[in-house]
Amino acid sequence: MTPVQDVPTPDLFPAAFPADGFPQFVWEGEKPVDLPRTAWTTETTHRDGQQGGLPLTTEQGLRIYDLMGAFAGSSGALRQAEFFVYRPADRAILEGALERWRGGENPVEPTTWIRATRKDAELVAGLGVRETGMLASASDYHTFHKFTPGDALRPPAPIWTRCRPCWTPDCAPACI
Repeated sequence: MTPVQDVPTPDLFPAAFPADGFPQFVWEGEKPVDLPRTAWTTETTHRDGQQGGLPLTTEQGLRIYDLMGAFAGSSGALRQAEFFVYRPADRAILEGALERWRGGENPVEPTTWIRATRKDAELVAGLGVRETGMLASASDYHTFHKFTPGDALRPPAPIWTRCRPCWTPDCAPACI
């Protein structure tokens, strides 16, 4: 295993993530021939929106979820919505969204998003979602702007088996 390097400044990949524009994908070499024919996205209002302003009420969160479903329709372009589950209102929004999704009223599948801690894994274990995102960031952005000194060098808690399937955004092979 290659040891983690302590570098003085972050590499924020400005060609791919311009400060004043939409993220760009930069191909190295030829574009792969086996790319999927369709693209889809995951919606993050119930996660990012909770971090950036006043927390959503249950009514507001469910209204947003209903609008997403109406917008997506049967297109398949919007497949999942990520939800926090930390406050009682967050869990009520998730429960309402799961009920609508399971009942066929909304095509957007609710998923959850947690920190890489045993406590958070236990929190989502019994909620009935099929997928959970676990923040286990190894990007320069998180290392330089989110962690306190030494945090980035500590391994995540051994809880991966509590959340399946689980994905770790912001952690690309180039980051490790």
